[in-house]
Amino acid sequence: MKKKIFSLMVLPVLLLGIVVILISLTVVKGALVQEIKDALRSAATATFAAYDQNAGEYLEAQNGDIWKGSYNISKSERACFNSSPSKGKLKIE
Repeated sequence: MKKKIFSLMVLPVLLLGIVVILISLTVVKGALVQEIKDALRSAATATFAAYDQNAGEYLEAQNGDIWKGSYNISKSERACFNSSPSKGKLKIE
């Protein structure tokens, strides 16, 4: 008799817990995906704006450098990004 009452008490609480966990995981996943999309969109817009400041067409030199007008974009990547391969992080200066 006590086992039956205990199971009638525990089963709904257990099911409710599982439902709450599933809903919260779905909400958190959706929020994270949206946050990542927004951050990537912002980074892409900022990068495009930084490289689009120079007038002229994009050209590739014979040595592989990329130029926009009279500005060598290939040589500017070191000024924009400082990468640390050992830590796996990208730092924007």
